[in-house]
Amino acid sequence: MAWHGRCYKKRVEDRYPRAKLSENDFGIEDPDDGKMFNEARNCDNYICPFQYELCHFRNIQHRNPIEGPTLDQNLLVALRRANLDAFWARTTKTVATNRSNLKQLLNIGNDTIGIIHGLPPMGPHPLRDEWGAGMAVVILEKSLESGINSTHVQFDTIRKFRSAFTNAWVSSIHTMTQGVIAKDTTNIFVTNNPGFSLWFERFMRGMHSRMGDQAKPDYPVTGEQMRHLMNRVELDYQDCVSEERRRYIARAGLFFMSAYLGSLRGEEVPRLVRNYFNELNQESLHCSKVKHCVLPLYGRFKWG
Repeated sequence: MAWHGRCYKKRVEDRYPRAKLSENDFGIEDPDDGKMFNEARNCDNYICPFQYELCHFRNIQHRNPIEGPTLDQNLLVALRRANLDAFWARTTKTVATNRSNLKQLLNIGNDTIGIIHGLPPMGPHPLRDEWGAGMAVVILEKSLESGINSTHVQFDTIRKFRSAFTNAWVSSIHTMTQGVIAKDTTNIFVTNNPGFSLWFERFMRGMHSRMGDQAKPDYPVTGEQMRHLMNRVELDYQDCVSEERRRYIARAGLFFMSAYLGSLRGEEVPRLVRNYFNELNQESLHCSKVKHCVLPLYGRFKWG
C-alpha cells in the first residue's frame, strides 16, 4: 500500500475542461481546494484499476514514447487525465473508508491468523490495451472542441463515441456470440469490449463529474403564448382579400396548432394527412361530451 496520492497530479499541460460550481452546489468536496480532479488520493489504486500512463502508452503504441514536444507527450498528458478521472469517479469519503477497511483486513489477517499476503496481486497486467485507454484519450480530445451552448462540447455529445466504438466492436471478429437468456425482452451478452471494462466505466463517470452538464433545452410554448398566436392568425385570416391568401393563413394556423397539440417537431407536421384530418374530425367538431381533435400522421416519427 505504498502509494502517495498527492504525488500523482495532473500534468501542467492538462487543459481539459472542468465545470465551475457555484456556492449553492452541495454533495461533493469543496471545488476550490485545488485537489478535486487534479491529484490522486491515498489508496485510489486499491479501489480503481490502475496502470501508470507509460504502461498505457506502451499497450496502445507498442513502443516507448519519444522525448521532447511530440504527439507522444500529448498522449501521456491525456492518459494521466484519464487515470485521474477514473479515480475521481468515487468520492474521497468512499476511498478513505475502503482504505480503513483494507488496513483492518491486513492487520487482523497478519497479527491474528498469520496471513502475510492477504490481498490479490496488483499486476503485472497484459501488454495490450484491454481497458479502453486508447478510446478514452480520443474522447478526452473530443471534449476540447468548442460547444454550441458553452466553451467546450457537452458530455452527452462525446459519450456517443463509446456507442460508435461498441457498434464497430460487435460488427468485427469480436462479435458477441455468447448470450444469457433473460425474462421479458432483456438480452444479456458476454463481451470483452474494452468500452465496458471497470476502468473505463470509472473513467466515464469521473469525466462526467468533472465536466458537468450545461443543458439549454428549447423553451416551451405556453398556453398563453399559443392563444396570442392564434388570435393573430385569426386577425390575419379576417383581413385576407383573396381566397388563396386565406387558405395560406389557414394552413399556417393548422401547422401551429398541430405542432402544439401533438408535441410534434417542425419537420413532422407536414406528415399530417389533410384529407383524413377533415374526414376524422367531422365527428369531433360536433362532439359535446369530450372535445378533441384527431391528428392523422403518415410514416414513422418520434414523440416529443
